[in-house]
Amino acid sequence: MKLPISLLLCFLLFTSCFDDDRDDNLDLAQEEEQVDPVDTANLIAEESELFGYLESLTDELGIADEVVCIIFVYPFTAKEYDEDGLETRSVVVSNDNEFNDFLTQVKEEHYINLSFPIVAELEDGTTFEVNNKEDLQASIEECIGIIHEQIVTECNGIAKECVWVVTLLEDSLPDFYDQSVFEIPEIGIGSYFHRGILYENSWIFYFIEGKLHLNVFLEIPGEDDEEEEEDPNPVLTNWNFDWEVDFINATNIQIRRDDGLVYLLQKECEEENYCTEFIFTECETAGSNEEAEFLLNDYLSCIQIMAEPFQEDPDAEPVEYVYTFHFTDSDAAINENAIDPDVAIVNLGNPMSLWVRIEDTDPETDDFIVQEISLLVEECE
Repeated sequence: MKLPISLLLCFLLFTSCFDDDRDDNLDLAQEEEQVDPVDTANLIAEESELFGYLESLTDELGIADEVVCIIFVYPFTAKEYDEDGLETRSVVVSNDNEFNDFLTQVKEEHYINLSFPIVAELEDGTTFEVNNKEDLQASIEECIGIIHEQIVTECNGIAKECVWVVTLLEDSLPDFYDQSVFEIPEIGIGSYFHRGILYENSWIFYFIEGKLHLNVFLEIPGEDDEEEEEDPNPVLTNWNFDWEVDFINATNIQIRRDDGLVYLLQKECEEENYCTEFIFTECETAGSNEEAEFLLNDYLSCIQIMAEPFQEDPDAEPVEYVYTFHFTDSDAAINENAIDPDVAIVNLGNPMSLWVRIEDTDPETDDFIVQEISLLVEECE
């Protein structure tokens, strides 16, 4: 089994991962073709950690900058051997892509050979020498450890920029958590907003066996653990996991759960493009006393995202809903005295509550729900 080493750099450029005075250009010397079997103890096994390290360092990472931990000096000959130590393939590789192609085609239980010693010339004119595969692995592990620390630091920094909106992949089924929002502050506990409800949230990035993970922990403010155990909240049950990070960059984080569930988190910096709570804010009208104009239709899309009942069966006919706004919950319950959502209203208090009736248009059901919303006036510069 190959050890996957996903070196996600979060747009960092690593110029050296060994000691500061080392030049990490490793010279892999060519050698004459061998016909007789070789001692496999001196080869690098396909299932070994070192093989995984080599493969990861030559892999296309799909990001702006490249790993410069180790620069292989090309061209050189890479050879593959079977389980008996017989050579099965010999390839001259001229760059990282060709070396990676060679490594990915190595069969299970096979081996590869690199010529030792591997010599690097240092800036002071002296040489740094790797004499065997154990020394090579130790050097790469040192490098990768430094990379992991830098990656975690940078990824934590990226996560604290703007908010992260949960979105679905193109071929995904409708999901109850689509368009929910994570907010990670610079200091303290973060927030997760799902269908207008606030949860406290913490994110921790770290590596497990060379793979970047994101641990998500949500909790309901003010609710103790005993209450959660008696009646577990489905939101906490869905999110409180150790997620594997498929990839991360400045605008997207794709995470994967053990059961295969995948979410794409997309960075969003414009408040009008995401929805958090049923609180809608407008700037105070000049010269007024905590008064503002509110056009209710402006909030309809967020109300739909946060309040419309979720349709669990993806094959069922879509349900259409009618939305009406009311000054009292009793009017909303009997659908009377609806407010024209296309005409701006002025708040009668700060904050001011309104109620939204969300009614199923199917005449056979007459189902409806009533959702309270708040209109809030704030001073703006």
